[in-house]
Amino acid sequence: MKKKKNGIFQSIFKQKKDNVLFGKSVLITGATQKISVQTAKQFAKAGCKILLTDSDYDQLEKVKQNLADYTRHPIETFVVNPANKRAVQQLASHIAVNDSIDILINNTGDNSSLDNDSSPAGLQKLIMSNLWQPLYFTYAFLPLFKEQKYGTIVHVCAGQSALKLPDFGINMAIKAAIGMLSELQQLDAQEYDVNIATMYPFGLDTAMPTSNDLKSKVATALAPIYVQKPKRVAKNIRKMVEKGRHAELAPLWQSVTKGLPFLGPVTNAISKTINFSIQKQVEGDDSIDWEDDIVDPFKEKLQDFSQMLEGMAYASIGELGFRLDEKMSGSYQWADKPDQSLDMTVHLNWGADSLLTWLNPMKEEFMTNYLEGTVSIEGLCESVACYGKLELLYFKEQKVRYSFDFEVEEQVYTFIGEKQDIYPWNLAWLNTPCEGEIRLLGDLEVVATATINFQFKDLPKLLKSWEWLK
Repeated sequence: MKKKKNGIFQSIFKQKKDNVLFGKSVLITGATQKISVQTAKQFAKAGCKILLTDSDYDQLEKVKQNLADYTRHPIETFVVNPANKRAVQQLASHIAVNDSIDILINNTGDNSSLDNDSSPAGLQKLIMSNLWQPLYFTYAFLPLFKEQKYGTIVHVCAGQSALKLPDFGINMAIKAAIGMLSELQQLDAQEYDVNIATMYPFGLDTAMPTSNDLKSKVATALAPIYVQKPKRVAKNIRKMVEKGRHAELAPLWQSVTKGLPFLGPVTNAISKTINFSIQKQVEGDDSIDWEDDIVDPFKEKLQDFSQMLEGMAYASIGELGFRLDEKMSGSYQWADKPDQSLDMTVHLNWGADSLLTWLNPMKEEFMTNYLEGTVSIEGLCESVACYGKLELLYFKEQKVRYSFDFEVEEQVYTFIGEKQDIYPWNLAWLNTPCEGEIRLLGDLEVVATATINFQFKDLPKLLKSWEWLK
């Protein structure tokens, strides 16, 4: 039996969402791509019937099997070559006669390529993959949606198409074209109550450059600033359909950058760094050194900027830290007795001595908290002292990681556990399960696994325990 993750609040919101999407039929193209798989999971969890199409039979079957646990409806699959216009039209006719369709997620095309082949053959390949293939599906299913006078089509484009950096990608120009066509199609379709939405995921982490040239190295180095995970994009697609939005959905960081002028020095440094490196490569300057000429000066500028802000803040509030108490409880299982579940409880006191260092992303201690407390494990120990750290990896990995050591009968154990899919805006769900493993210190072999939770009823105690340190 699956455990409830987010208590009464999740139940209330889940029911609300299910009322919008429950029972809808969703066709997802390019179904074997990561973003498509994550999108299928989102709609399956919402109670939708899932239809998948791709040209790769073996991979399509694997995706179907992986999604089976997420839906109560049978998953239908269709092996179709998206570059074959007649085959796509036949699929639309088949679904119109034998099934129904409410939502089309149009993610066909080569969403991982940053190919810049400008030869006639290269252009023809890219135009077919990233322009005509999605258009084939749109033109095949749009008449069906117009006839039934409802439905949604979501085009998955590319946020990078908004950039004007030289030689960034002919592929992005083609994706910009499909984005513009999508928005124009919306004007025609709205009189039929058909919504054509356009999603612009920005720099998916599954589509990063892999070459060794200087531009690719710059893009890769700056990737954490702008890339989005397929799961996050999939959630945004689901929300677009739920709310009936059809305008482009820009990533959060772009909106923040536009709205906060004081970020200008940072964004200017990024822009100048990229264009400097590109210009050097165009001029054929082979003497440029990646670490010495690009990375190190860029880091120095950021560090100077952060130290300036830290100094200003320190002058205002001085040295200030914080501590608080947290209790989590749950169960654990020995590796050699996986069917036997025993109780586990931890009482932790964690925080930081310097709030300014804790909030500085240029410091190693950024959002890292040092903890101490006690751990009780049924059959092993009772209220044994433990020491370690708590890492709030919200912005980098969307995780909260607990790691601490404790000693029992002269043997030192290490616990490492994580709460995943954590974001600043969902911190209200503090009872997210912490899935962890217990090992002997210095040994890779797992001796036990554990799942512990923060109980929502303990939230008042957690808040009351907050203590400022000066």
